[in-house]
Amino acid sequence: DDFDIELLRSSINLPSVQGQLLDDGIGYITIDIFGSSTADDFGEALTTLKKKGAEKLILDLRNDPGGYLQAAIQIAGDFVEKGRVVVSIVDSNNERQNYYTEGNMLAGGMPVAILVNRASASASEALAGALQDYGVAVLIGDRTFGKGTVQTVIPLQTGGALKLTTAKYHTPNDRVIDHTGLAPDIQILTPELQLEAAKNWLSPPDKTTVILENGGTEAIVNESAVKLWQAPLRQGDTIYLPLRFVFEALGYRVDWQPSDGSIKVTDNRSEAIFYPGEDGRVLSGGQVETGAAPLLHKNEATYAPLSSLSFFNLKVEVDNGRITIEK
Repeated sequence: DDFDIELLRSSINLPSVQGQLLDDGIGYITIDIFGSSTADDFGEALTTLKKKGAEKLILDLRNDPGGYLQAAIQIAGDFVEKGRVVVSIVDSNNERQNYYTEGNMLAGGMPVAILVNRASASASEALAGALQDYGVAVLIGDRTFGKGTVQTVIPLQTGGALKLTTAKYHTPNDRVIDHTGLAPDIQILTPELQLEAAKNWLSPPDKTTVILENGGTEAIVNESAVKLWQAPLRQGDTIYLPLRFVFEALGYRVDWQPSDGSIKVTDNRSEAIFYPGEDGRVLSGGQVETGAAPLLHKNEATYAPLSSLSFFNLKVEVDNGRITIEK
């Protein structure tokens, strides 16, 4: 049957900033999009966290598509002294318009890690790029989207409009964002590990421990439970580990090299290159090793044999399907 409902029409303000206090005095703030109230909301969130004891900060800009550039400029002033360039807009005639900080350095002196990914775009890239250029924050995660253009809308007499790209964003160090994006200082492509990497950078642990179980859906990384999409598996007598997850959890950088399909795993002390093929070829310490179990490709992921950890200075224990790796 028909029935009546009384509705109240009203404007809805969805908060774009959320903050919480993590362990070890780490404040964690996410910005979903840059709106008209975002800068004020960020200042309030940061002030609240500092009163609760936050001495370090993780700023999460992952999946932030941008929004009001002015909001990003205002927030930059919470980190950088007044009068410094945040972003420049440069047109095709090389005419430049600079935008400067006007804030009070509310976060001045705090160690800052910024989380970014391929969906961090536009105003979020302008903010992250400025703080990276001034050395007040490190970027952790994946390369950003690369949307660094200014559009101008020209009304037409017919009632339509023409939208033109008229300028590009430049960072304080004159880096062009458009079609390039920002490269992270610490590359971590596994989304579930990016927050852990930021916490470890701000509060370095004495050692890193990763615990996995055959068929498990979670891993324990330094006592934190992390979602695990590819569990360890066994093929005959060989145990295979999800390569990218395990090495990134241990603090290594993992790069797939399209020229030959090899995978390079590095940190500041060691490097190994795993080559595709049945011979299990690995380049480690300048020496080519063969005869190891080859890489395994399954479920759209690459797995490394447990024995491959011997190329690194790692402590490994296996107990009834429970694998503990310590670095």
